[in-house]
Amino acid sequence: GTTVLAWNITNGSCPNSSSSISVVVDDLPSIAFAGMDQTLCTSSFTLEAQAPTVGTGSWTVLSGSANLQDPISPNSIVQNLSIGFNKFIWTNINGTVCPVSRDTISMNVLNFPDQSVTMSDLSVCETTQITITSNNPSNGVGVWSVLEGSGIISNLSSFSTSISGLSYGRNLLRWTISNNPCPATFDTLLVYVYQK
Repeated sequence: GTTVLAWNITNGSCPNSSSSISVVVDDLPSIAFAGMDQTLCTSSFTLEAQAPTVGTGSWTVLSGSANLQDPISPNSIVQNLSIGFNKFIWTNINGTVCPVSRDTISMNVLNFPDQSVTMSDLSVCETTQITITSNNPSNGVGVWSVLEGSGIISNLSSFSTSISGLSYGRNLLRWTISNNPCPATFDTLLVYVYQK
Protein backbone atom coordinates (compact mmCIF):
# COMPACT_ATOMS: atom_id res chain seq x y z
CA GLY A 1 0.00 0.00 0.00
CA THR A 2 0.92 3.67 0.34
CA THR A 3 2.78 5.15 3.31
CA VAL A 4 3.05 8.95 3.65
CA LEU A 5 6.10 10.25 5.54
CA ALA A 6 6.22 13.89 6.68
CA TRP A 7 9.32 15.89 7.59
CA ASN A 8 8.55 18.78 9.91
CA ILE A 9 10.89 21.60 10.97
CA THR A 10 9.98 23.73 13.94
CA ASN A 11 11.74 26.73 15.40
CA GLY A 12 10.21 28.28 18.44
CA SER A 13 7.17 30.33 17.62
CA CYS A 14 7.89 30.42 13.90
CA PRO A 15 5.48 28.63 11.58
CA ASN A 16 6.28 24.97 10.99
CA SER A 17 7.81 23.95 7.70
CA SER A 18 6.91 20.50 6.44
CA SER A 19 7.29 18.32 3.42
CA SER A 20 5.92 14.84 2.73
CA ILE A 21 6.71 11.92 0.53
CA SER A 22 4.53 8.97 -0.44
CA VAL A 23 6.11 5.53 -0.54
CA VAL A 24 4.15 2.90 -2.48
CA VAL A 25 4.97 -0.73 -1.70
CA ASP A 26 3.59 -3.29 -4.16
CA ASP A 27 3.33 -7.02 -3.61
CA LEU A 28 5.21 -9.24 -6.01
CA PRO A 29 2.92 -10.42 -8.82
CA SER A 30 1.62 -13.98 -8.72
CA ILE A 31 3.91 -16.58 -10.25
CA ALA A 32 2.91 -16.97 -13.88
CA PHE A 33 1.64 -20.31 -15.17
CA ALA A 34 0.78 -20.37 -18.89
CA GLY A 35 -0.54 -23.93 -18.99
CA MET A 36 0.80 -27.13 -20.48
CA ASP A 37 2.51 -27.44 -23.85
CA GLN A 38 0.15 -28.93 -26.45
CA THR A 39 0.28 -30.84 -29.73
CA LEU A 40 -2.73 -29.90 -31.85
CA CYS A 41 -4.40 -30.60 -35.13
CA THR A 42 -6.39 -27.37 -35.36
CA SER A 43 -5.76 -23.72 -36.23
CA SER A 44 -7.53 -22.37 -33.13
CA PHE A 45 -7.25 -23.13 -29.42
CA THR A 46 -8.31 -21.74 -26.03
CA LEU A 47 -5.33 -20.88 -23.84
CA GLU A 48 -5.49 -21.91 -20.19
CA ALA A 49 -3.24 -19.72 -18.06
CA GLN A 50 -3.70 -19.33 -14.33
CA ALA A 51 -5.25 -15.95 -13.52
CA PRO A 52 -3.04 -13.96 -11.11
CA THR A 53 -4.31 -13.31 -7.59
CA VAL A 54 -1.88 -10.38 -7.35
CA GLY A 55 -1.33 -8.14 -10.36
CA THR A 56 -2.58 -8.44 -13.91
CA GLY A 57 -1.72 -10.87 -16.69
CA SER A 58 -1.38 -10.59 -20.45
CA TRP A 59 -0.47 -12.77 -23.42
CA THR A 60 2.19 -12.07 -26.06
CA VAL A 61 2.86 -14.07 -29.23
CA LEU A 62 6.52 -15.09 -29.14
CA SER A 63 6.60 -17.08 -32.39
CA GLY A 64 4.09 -18.17 -35.00
CA SER A 65 1.35 -16.19 -36.70
CA ALA A 66 -1.56 -16.63 -34.30
CA ASN A 67 -4.08 -13.92 -33.45
CA LEU A 68 -5.05 -13.45 -29.81
CA GLN A 69 -8.73 -12.69 -29.34
CA ASP A 70 -8.30 -11.16 -25.85
CA PRO A 71 -4.65 -10.67 -24.81
CA ILE A 72 -5.53 -9.90 -21.16
CA SER A 73 -7.73 -12.97 -20.64
CA PRO A 74 -6.03 -16.07 -19.22
CA ASN A 75 -8.46 -18.07 -21.38
CA SER A 76 -8.04 -16.16 -24.62
CA ILE A 77 -8.86 -17.88 -27.88
CA VAL A 78 -6.01 -17.96 -30.39
CA GLN A 79 -6.76 -18.30 -34.08
CA ASN A 80 -4.75 -18.81 -37.26
CA LEU A 81 -2.10 -20.93 -35.57
CA SER A 82 0.62 -21.75 -38.07
CA ILE A 83 1.80 -25.28 -38.79
CA GLY A 84 4.74 -26.10 -36.53
CA PHE A 85 5.58 -24.50 -33.19
CA ASN A 86 3.68 -21.45 -31.94
CA LYS A 87 4.92 -19.96 -28.66
CA PHE A 88 3.13 -17.62 -26.25
CA ILE A 89 4.22 -15.81 -23.08
CA TRP A 90 1.88 -15.22 -20.13
CA THR A 91 3.21 -12.25 -18.12
CA ASN A 92 2.04 -11.18 -14.66
CA ILE A 93 2.88 -7.63 -13.51
CA ASN A 94 2.08 -5.59 -10.42
CA GLY A 95 3.09 -1.95 -10.19
CA THR A 96 6.01 -0.42 -12.03
CA VAL A 97 9.02 -1.55 -10.00
CA CYS A 98 8.33 -5.15 -9.02
CA PRO A 99 9.93 -7.80 -11.21
CA VAL A 100 7.51 -9.44 -13.63
CA SER A 101 6.72 -13.15 -13.68
CA ARG A 102 6.60 -14.92 -17.06
CA ASP A 103 5.84 -18.41 -18.32
CA THR A 104 5.97 -19.73 -21.88
CA ILE A 105 3.69 -22.25 -23.56
CA SER A 106 4.31 -24.00 -26.87
CA MET A 107 1.64 -25.21 -29.32
CA ASN A 108 2.87 -27.69 -31.92
CA VAL A 109 0.32 -27.68 -34.76
CA LEU A 110 0.42 -30.71 -37.04
CA ASN A 111 -0.87 -31.17 -40.57
CA PHE A 112 -3.84 -33.43 -41.08
CA PRO A 113 -2.68 -36.82 -42.38
CA ASP A 114 -2.83 -37.44 -46.11
CA GLN A 115 -5.95 -39.15 -47.42
CA SER A 116 -5.35 -42.90 -47.49
CA VAL A 117 -5.60 -44.56 -50.94
CA THR A 118 -4.95 -48.24 -51.70
CA MET A 119 -4.60 -50.04 -55.00
CA SER A 120 -7.72 -51.50 -56.68
CA ASP A 121 -9.29 -54.61 -55.20
CA LEU A 122 -7.73 -57.88 -56.37
CA SER A 123 -8.91 -61.35 -57.32
CA VAL A 124 -6.10 -63.90 -57.41
CA CYS A 125 -5.75 -67.63 -57.85
CA GLU A 126 -4.18 -69.47 -54.95
CA THR A 127 -0.74 -67.96 -54.44
CA THR A 128 1.99 -67.91 -51.82
CA GLN A 129 2.65 -64.18 -51.92
CA ILE A 130 1.46 -60.97 -53.56
CA THR A 131 2.50 -57.31 -53.38
CA ILE A 132 0.07 -54.72 -52.06
CA THR A 133 0.49 -50.97 -52.51
CA SER A 134 -1.01 -47.72 -51.29
CA ASN A 135 -0.04 -44.07 -51.30
CA ASN A 136 3.19 -43.04 -49.55
CA PRO A 137 2.15 -40.29 -47.09
CA SER A 138 4.08 -37.04 -46.78
CA ASN A 139 1.94 -36.02 -43.77
CA GLY A 140 1.51 -38.82 -41.27
CA VAL A 141 2.57 -42.43 -40.90
CA GLY A 142 0.91 -45.37 -42.61
CA VAL A 143 0.29 -48.87 -41.29
CA TRP A 144 -1.34 -51.98 -42.77
CA SER A 145 -3.74 -54.20 -40.82
CA VAL A 146 -5.85 -57.28 -41.58
CA LEU A 147 -9.57 -56.68 -40.93
CA GLU A 148 -10.99 -59.91 -42.33
CA GLY A 149 -9.47 -63.18 -43.43
CA SER A 150 -5.79 -63.71 -42.76
CA GLY A 151 -2.40 -62.58 -43.97
CA ILE A 152 1.18 -62.05 -42.90
CA ILE A 153 2.29 -58.57 -43.96
CA SER A 154 6.07 -58.42 -44.32
CA ASN A 155 6.39 -54.70 -43.50
CA LEU A 156 3.36 -53.18 -41.75
CA SER A 157 4.54 -49.58 -42.21
CA SER A 158 5.61 -49.74 -45.86
CA PHE A 159 3.23 -48.39 -48.48
CA SER A 160 4.38 -51.16 -50.82
CA THR A 161 4.92 -54.56 -49.23
CA SER A 162 4.36 -58.26 -49.73
CA ILE A 163 1.70 -60.33 -48.00
CA SER A 164 1.51 -64.09 -47.64
CA GLY A 165 -0.72 -66.56 -45.83
CA LEU A 166 -3.93 -65.22 -47.35
CA SER A 167 -7.01 -67.33 -46.69
CA TYR A 168 -9.36 -68.57 -49.40
CA GLY A 169 -12.18 -66.17 -50.12
CA ARG A 170 -12.30 -62.63 -48.75
CA ASN A 171 -9.27 -60.96 -47.21
CA LEU A 172 -9.89 -57.37 -46.22
CA LEU A 173 -6.84 -55.18 -45.55
CA ARG A 174 -6.71 -51.61 -44.27
CA TRP A 175 -4.11 -48.89 -44.91
CA THR A 176 -4.37 -46.29 -42.11
CA ILE A 177 -2.52 -42.97 -42.15
CA SER A 178 -2.27 -41.19 -38.81
CA ASN A 179 -0.62 -38.06 -37.52
CA ASN A 180 -1.66 -37.94 -33.85
CA PRO A 181 -3.62 -36.18 -32.46
CA CYS A 182 -5.23 -35.59 -35.87
CA PRO A 183 -8.03 -37.93 -37.00
CA ALA A 184 -6.65 -40.83 -39.02
CA THR A 185 -7.64 -41.59 -42.62
CA PHE A 186 -7.99 -45.11 -44.00
CA ASP A 187 -8.82 -47.07 -47.12
CA THR A 188 -9.52 -50.78 -47.51
CA LEU A 189 -8.25 -53.30 -50.04
CA LEU A 190 -10.17 -56.50 -50.80
CA VAL A 191 -8.09 -59.46 -51.95
CA TYR A 192 -10.24 -62.41 -53.01
CA VAL A 193 -8.32 -65.67 -53.25
CA TYR A 194 -9.69 -68.50 -55.40
CA GLN A 195 -8.63 -72.08 -54.78
CA LYS A 196 -6.89 -73.97 -57.63
